Amino acid sequence: MIKQLLFVRGLPGSGKSYIAKNYKKIHFDSCIVCSTDDYWVRPDGVYDWNFELLGQAHSWNQNRVHGYLSAEQVTDWDTIIIVDNTNVNFQEMKPYIKMALEYGFDIGFEEPETEWRYDVEECFKRNTHGVPHATILKMYQRWEDHETVTNKLMNYVKSAGMAESE
Repeated sequence: MIKQLLFVRGLPGSGKSYIAKNYKKIHFDSCIVCSTDDYWVRPDGVYDWNFELLGQAHSWNQNRVHGYLSAEQVTDWDTIIIVDNTNVNFQEMKPYIKMALEYGFDIGFEEPETEWRYDVEECFKRNTHGVPHATILKMYQRWEDHETVTNKLMNYVKSAGMAESE
């Protein structure tokens, strides 16, 4: 049985949502995609972002993920819960990681392999939600590479006194 919380991480426009959608196509019933961006999709399908609600949106997504992690039926079948956010550094992922460890989920990371994934200019052109160039640049400047995030996860697990997931 697979129980995994998978962080799909990358700059806006780098291809992370494409990865999440492909996981959903491949794993269909056993894959749940949770994106903070979903908070701003109106019933008519229009994306209506509001900076003033950013904290509320992240709390909403964390609560949603918690609901899936804690659901009893999740323990009965293979489950991949995807957090499709920018997840630029360990600190942004930490609330989700804490929950995943509490419910016995393995933790994984997936990043786009697009040629432009770290190219701020190209990500700005390709992002579909109108994220400003300056915001993408700030995210890039805070970016922690895969090795750094993995090391911080290992240290967090050790400091919390938890056994590593197999």
